[in-house]
Amino acid sequence: MTKRMLMLSAICLFFSFVTAGCNNQSSGNMTDPFSGNTTIITSSDNAADPSGIDSVSSQTETIDASGSDASEANTSSDKPEPIEYNVSGNQIRFTSYDLTDTYDEASTTLIQMDKMEVTITGIGASIQDNKILITQEGTYIFEGRLTNGQIYVNVSDQEKVQLVLNNVEIFCNTSAPIYIVNADKTVITLPEGTVNSVSDSFAPIDDTVKGCIYSKDDLTFNGTGTLNVTGNYNNAISCKNDLTIVDGTYNLTAANNGLKGNDSISILTCTMKIVSMDDGCKVDNDTDADKGYLFIAGGSFDITANDDCFQSTRAFIIQGGHVLARCYGKTVNCDGYSIGAENYISSGY
Repeated sequence: MTKRMLMLSAICLFFSFVTAGCNNQSSGNMTDPFSGNTTIITSSDNAADPSGIDSVSSQTETIDASGSDASEANTSSDKPEPIEYNVSGNQIRFTSYDLTDTYDEASTTLIQMDKMEVTITGIGASIQDNKILITQEGTYIFEGRLTNGQIYVNVSDQEKVQLVLNNVEIFCNTSAPIYIVNADKTVITLPEGTVNSVSDSFAPIDDTVKGCIYSKDDLTFNGTGTLNVTGNYNNAISCKNDLTIVDGTYNLTAANNGLKGNDSISILTCTMKIVSMDDGCKVDNDTDADKGYLFIAGGSFDITANDDCFQSTRAFIIQGGHVLARCYGKTVNCDGYSIGAENYISSGY
């Protein structure tokens, strides 16, 4: 569609729970794979449900994202239990690893940034030109300011990486400030009370990277801190696989989409403000039967978009929180089915 210019300005709004209709219409001759009641499944009756919806216990065997038995993987008492949303037989899962925002500082690698100088204390990381290379599974704590550089994650398909952003400011003139090339899963943790900012160039040298924070594998954000992302060239946060947000505060500005997950976007809760020149949140996998969904359990959202507020190929599901939507396209543009938009989304226009 023809782009109309948006005035990108910070707007302070008080959210109100106002009911608005959903612009998306589903086809009458299709079977809705996500219809019916939603049940949250945890492996313990006493597990806390961050979404605020009542949970029930399950005696079924729980398998984590890596395929191992979660009862064996989570032997430590500080590991949260996985949370699953069962929507008419379809499971949307927040694993124990997704939910874990803690770490043992004694076993982490500390990376201190001072403009163009980087000091590394620990193993698994090195410096190459302006890149901080992460080549080993583990937890990495980043502190300080990097005026022109990149965090570059490249580990094996079986390895997980946790990036802890402890009041960082990163700008990259050549590519994405945070670029995950390969991993089983990467978790970006925002510790409580921290404010972190990443931004890219309007014309990067590597124009194949589609986001200011860009991951080719599964990407999760957790923690209760704040992340400001300015995608001057393309998307703000972009993931080619499954994108998960557990908690935190996000301020996203994008020349293209604010939040992009190729396979899926799953949000447990967060506070998010998006100003984008295309879609606010977008999922575009239209080939895999179990992908192509955008799921929101709760949270507070303020979205200004030059096109659609939410776009997904298979299903859009929201069952809590509140969205204030200001868009020139559709509030929800979904080729499949939309559930809950009329209850939790209101128009700002």
